[in-house]
Amino acid sequence: MPPKIMAIYNQKGGVGKTTITWALASILKAEGYNVLCVDMDSQCNLTVSVGAINADESILDALLKQDLKSNIYNVKTWGDIVPGDPNMDGLTLKARKTKQDYLLKELLQQANEYDIILIDCPPGLGLSNINALTAADYLLTPASLDVYAIQGINTIIDVVKTIKAKNNPSLEWLGVCITDYKPRLTLTQHLEGEINQLLSAHNIPLLQTKIRYTVKVKEAVLQLEPIPKDCTSYADYTALAKEIVQNGKF
Repeated sequence: MPPKIMAIYNQKGGVGKTTITWALASILKAEGYNVLCVDMDSQCNLTVSVGAINADESILDALLKQDLKSNIYNVKTWGDIVPGDPNMDGLTLKARKTKQDYLLKELLQQANEYDIILIDCPPGLGLSNINALTAADYLLTPASLDVYAIQGINTIIDVVKTIKAKNNPSLEWLGVCITDYKPRLTLTQHLEGEINQLLSAHNIPLLQTKIRYTVKVKEAVLQLEPIPKDCTSYADYTALAKEIVQNGKF
């Protein structure tokens, strides 16, 4: 059975895409799933976070050579990753072939030994994200509750409509996950209501799990350590993994 592929994408930066990818990979692996992560971001934040920044392997090499297995790096304490490449922004110029949008989709056909593939996407659009959304079965969108969140989701809705119409009609929006959640703020409650209303109008799920803000997660990422089990976000990421598995029928 081919793996389920999930793109973790928001055009806005700083909403927790990389941290969610990092945490889900670790938790799903602990649950017995064989997980592969793909770092499509030229900033290589996921790659840095797991200590794979000096790896010889990279996603750019994998895409251009259509060679997945030679470009998978194993982090013993975390799992498998196709590391990011700081030259990834040059993919458009380097990938001189007709179907540039399908490079990642074709590459991941070599990954049948995995159960789940998580794609950490950069902000913006560009060829990297078009490839990610074209290859994915599911889309997970992290979103922080700020004044720009609704504007950003409206933009993503338009992007997904275009991808579904042109490249990937089976792409399913698994949902929007609220990150850096601060439930006591009045503004949080107001914006959560507005986002829920917007998503409902487009039949996009707002996931029940919300990732509460805690500095311990940021510290763990910087120190290349797992999330401390005694912090609130560990429970939140575990709940998110369970909700994703259930909704995505993994």
